This record gives sequence, structure tokens and C-alpha cells, in this order.
Amino acid sequence: MQFKQTSIEITQTPSSLKRKRPPMSSSLTSKLSKLNDPVDTRTKMKRTEKQIPSPENISSHTSPDAYINLIIESHSGEPVKPCPAMSIPNYFLEPTEEHMASYTTEVLAAVQEQDIESIKALMKDGHSFQCCNRFGESVIHMACRRGLKKVLTFLLKEADLSVRIKDDYGRTPLHDACWSKDPQFEIIEMLLQQEPGLLFVTDKRGFTPFAYSRMEHWSTWHQFLYENRNFVLETEKLKEIFQR
Repeated sequence: MQFKQTSIEITQTPSSLKRKRPPMSSSLTSKLSKLNDPVDTRTKMKRTEKQIPSPENISSHTSPDAYINLIIESHSGEPVKPCPAMSIPNYFLEPTEEHMASYTTEVLAAVQEQDIESIKALMKDGHSFQCCNRFGESVIHMACRRGLKKVLTFLLKEADLSVRIKDDYGRTPLHDACWSKDPQFEIIEMLLQQEPGLLFVTDKRGFTPFAYSRMEHWSTWHQFLYENRNFVLETEKLKEIFQR
């Protein structure tokens, strides 16, 4: 039996002879396209960011300062280093002769009694309530230490006084508020609204404000700091102040 020889003309190029991949499913195509989507990339980065630890997962033996560090590290990974009050340039108000001259018994009595009308009258007569004694102890320090919320609200929100003040030991109003026997939540929130940087200022002993808080209140402070973490997380602003 004879077979006829036939010639086959190969018209395909070598590249066209390569094995073709099967078509991808629509779901796979969608997933791959998302990998190149910049919005999805941002979402992916957010997912890898650590979650801020909630107070329920924090030991009662964790200090408020340690919890502040956890909040910052979980957000940016770069905690703010505490800074001695005496070494921060151009941050605190310097006491003037006017400030010390206004630190009178009448002023102190009006603040201690939270007599807003008397305070207004004294201010009208030219008394400065940004006043302090020669040791730098101010009426704002006193109001924070004694928990005088009513008068402090007036001094900060209506009289528009600054809390960028310290005594000669480097203690700020926030130090005195944290030292108080009972937690002064509203007072500390007012201070942080105006100056969150006070959290990281240390006195001459090297203590931050929350180093003076009582251990039995630490769990309560965890909850407070978590609820007010927006003040703690102003790290860019704080770095500008403390690392210049």
C-alpha cells in the first residue's frame, strides 16, 4: 500500500506556536486590576496599620504615660520624647513685673471663691489674671490643683489666658491637675484642648504630668485618654515644638 506524500505549509511564526494561556475569569481580572488601583493601595496600608489598643485590653498596672506611648506608636510608630520644661525655647510665657504685681490677695480670693463677677471687676480695674508669684506659681496652677472648674473655664475660654506657663520647678498646670486627689477630667480636657504638648513636658524631677496620677485611677485614665486620643495624636505639631 502506497501513501501519498503531502506537504504541509507552516505559516505560523515561532512566537505564534507558543502555548496560549487560558482566558482569566472575570473575578480574577477584577482582583488583579485592584492591585494597581491607588485607592486600594491606601486601603491596604490602612489595614496594615496597628489598631489603637482599647482600654479593655490594657492592664491596670500600665501607667497613663505608657498608654499614651501605645496610642502614638500604634498610629505613627514614632512616639514623642518627653522634654524638660526648662529646656524648651520660646514655648512658655515669661513672668513679667505686671504679672507679679497682679498676684494680690483680692485676686487670689476671687479665684478661690470662683467669684466670676469679682474677677471681671478686677480685670476691668487692670488686674492681670495671667498673674503669678515670684516662683512662677499662677492662679491657673491653683485652679487646676484645687479642681476649680468654673473659674478655670472662665479664665481659659472667656478671659483667653494661656496655659503655656510653668513654675520655677518646671511644673505646668497639667502637672497640678494630674496631682489632684480626684481625677479632674473636665479640667484636663480643657488644658489639652489648648495645649496637648503639656502631656510631654517634664519638671525638674523628670516627671511628666501623668507621672503624678494615682495608680488606683490608672484604668480610668486609660479610658479618658482613649476617648481624647485626638489630642494625643497631634504628633506632628508636638514634634515641631519639642524637637526644634
